[in-house]
Order: sequence, then structure tokens, then C-alpha cells
Amino acid sequence: MGNILLRILYPPVLMRFVVIVLAVILTGYISFILLIQIVESKQFGVEKWTWNLISLIFGVSLIFGAGIAFWDYNTFEYEPRAIPISSSGLVLLGTFDLQFYWDVTQIQSVENIDWGTLEPGATGDVTLYVKNPNPLGVYLCAAWDEATWAPPGAEQYFTFSWDQPGDRILKAGYAQRVNMHLQVHPDITGVENFTFDIIINVDDDPY
Repeated sequence: MGNILLRILYPPVLMRFVVIVLAVILTGYISFILLIQIVESKQFGVEKWTWNLISLIFGVSLIFGAGIAFWDYNTFEYEPRAIPISSSGLVLLGTFDLQFYWDVTQIQSVENIDWGTLEPGATGDVTLYVKNPNPLGVYLCAAWDEATWAPPGAEQYFTFSWDQPGDRILKAGYAQRVNMHLQVHPDITGVENFTFDIIINVDDDPY
């Protein structure tokens, strides 16, 4: 009984429980008022309402609403499922240089990426700006380094992507906004925290 009470007091569950009870009570009152208007019976006129009648309606609606709320609680799964995601580093490969910033003004440099807290089936999104300080245009290709995954094997539950095609040139001196995405597979298991490196390949030929 104590565990059930604690789970009901979990904020999302408690809010849903209260909303259902209040909705049933309100529905009961509205239904009763509409019934009075339909039958137009003086026996149920407002002047005949007493605190006993109002209490009876409230009590019946409350019991009925609580019953529905308990059924809803036992039918649906409310246990929170969240996976804390640690940060990953950025590694550059190739003879060209790149600069990463969090803002379009190119003031806040990107040291690492923090994906925040994600649930199974969710996708983490990160937006940053990539600047090409080289004297000629370059092409980029991003992927994770499988050897850097910790714990080993966790990569099977994730999918990484970004919106910078390998055949799109990043002109010299320009900064391009890019969006990175990390999707968590719905069937993830046995992983609570992880880290990995994102490899950025840079070349003067398209990928």
C-alpha cells in the first residue's frame, strides 16, 4: 500500500489522477444540470437543491472518478525511464583545420558536446557553427569513432547523423550552421552513461 501511495504521489501520476477525478466530478454536475433543463421538473429546481443533494452528487462523482483514476493507474505504465547522456569529444582528421562555435558570433568555442538526458526512443539535437579558417574550400564528413565508445558495444543502441552533406563545400573563411542528432533506440538496455568521440573528416575533395 505504501509503494502504491508513493507512486501515485509521483508528480506526473498525481496530476493525471487529479485531472481524471475533477473531470468526472465536473461531468457529473453538468450532466445533472442538463437533465434538469431537459425534464423541466420543479422537483429538481434550483430552489429544491440542498446541501445533502449537492454532497450526494459530489460524493458519487468523487467515488466514480477515483475508481476510473485507479483503473487508469493500474492499466498504464508510469515508471519514468530516462538515460543520462554524458558528453562526447570532437576529433579532426586530415591536414585542414576547423573551428567550432556554439554561437553565430563565433565567441563561445565548442570543447565538448553534452547530449543532456534522453529517454529510449528520443533524439538529442545539438546546433553548432563550423568555421573554415583555411585559404580554400573544404568538404566535411562526420561519424563516431567506434573504438572510443564506453561502455564497449553501447553504439548498437544509437544512431548519429548531421545535416552537412559530404558534397557541400564550406567556403574559406565562412561559418556554417550544422545540426547534429543522436537517436536512442527504443530497445536500449544495460546502458546508463556513455561517452564517444565524433570524428570530423576534412578534405578538399567531396566525400
